Amino acid sequence: MNWGFRTPLSATACRNATGIPRRTRRLMLLVLASLAMVTVGQASPAMGATVSISTNPGSTVFEGNSGATPASFTVSLTAPTTIDTYTVDFMTADVPGGATGGADYTSVDAPSTPCGNPASCVTFGPGNYGDKTITVDVIGDLVDENDESFGVALINATSTAGDSIVISGPAATGTLTDPRLIKLGHWSFALYLVHLLILRAAEPLYRDAGPWTAAAIAVVLVAVALVVARALYRGVER
Repeated sequence: MNWGFRTPLSATACRNATGIPRRTRRLMLLVLASLAMVTVGQASPAMGATVSISTNPGSTVFEGNSGATPASFTVSLTAPTTIDTYTVDFMTADVPGGATGGADYTSVDAPSTPCGNPASCVTFGPGNYGDKTITVDVIGDLVDENDESFGVALINATSTAGDSIVISGPAATGTLTDPRLIKLGHWSFALYLVHLLILRAAEPLYRDAGPWTAAAIAVVLVAVALVVARALYRGVER
């Protein structure tokens, strides 16, 4: 007799057409949905990899009087996957009013094909996606110069799997310095030759002057001696 109560469903009745219990099916759907969300979250950066170049403390170097000194730069990759191999070339360029390739630093030309020159090719591979350091040699000389700069840019970014990769950010800048004390060293011989002549020629100006006036005149004479020494070094010694 049925008193109005519904008969409890059996375990078999709780199964769907596939024979999987309803609770188990819900759990499976929940797990699948979670996996889908994780997959979508991981795939969202797959718009493409980016590679960039930046300066570091080693990008500014003392030019030196001879030989070559490497200026260093950092190349970085941001990639959505760790299974592809990415490559990029770098090249140098003169900056208006700055250093001259071939004279002040060793030029690196753009290759005709990606990684056509192994010396200017940077490779990021599986398990080796960390920052890379590249170098450009700065050529030392005896020329008295102000600080000079040159540019280093990335080109030909490629992926062996054909994935998208773009070059982001500006080019890097290398700087050649010639410290002031080094310049004084260059001028020292000329300064030795001229400073006494200048002091003697100007003796009437400070012979009878007071101490403060004499000190001021001495400062001016030292400045004049440095200017003359620099001119002699640039025009005669070098």
